[in-house]
Amino acid sequence: MTNAPDQQRLRNPSASEIPALLTELSASGQSVAAFARSRGLKPHNLYVARRRNRDKSAPPLRFDPVQIVGGDMPASAFRLELTNGTRLWVPADFESSAVRRLVELLTAC
Repeated sequence: MTNAPDQQRLRNPSASEIPALLTELSASGQSVAAFARSRGLKPHNLYVARRRNRDKSAPPLRFDPVQIVGGDMPASAFRLELTNGTRLWVPADFESSAVRRLVELLTAC
């Protein structure tokens, strides 16, 4: 298989380049693919590096023990009780992606 004459060969960035590239990527406003290609890099390497970097910098989620109690809670819902005493009733048909966003927002507080 041959490349078109004007198509350059994409390279893997070195490990020492990754931190600076991630900083530049964040500031650029470009998609990962556009940023990588503009620098002659394989986009996959930046996707992986960004995910690994994000995993290291994010604080681990912490959940407290759950206690099942009776009461006036509707059968089609569940209740989240935060350590500060805040109680949230969540409908059983609440979308899983919305629950994920809710947990992310609450852990950021």
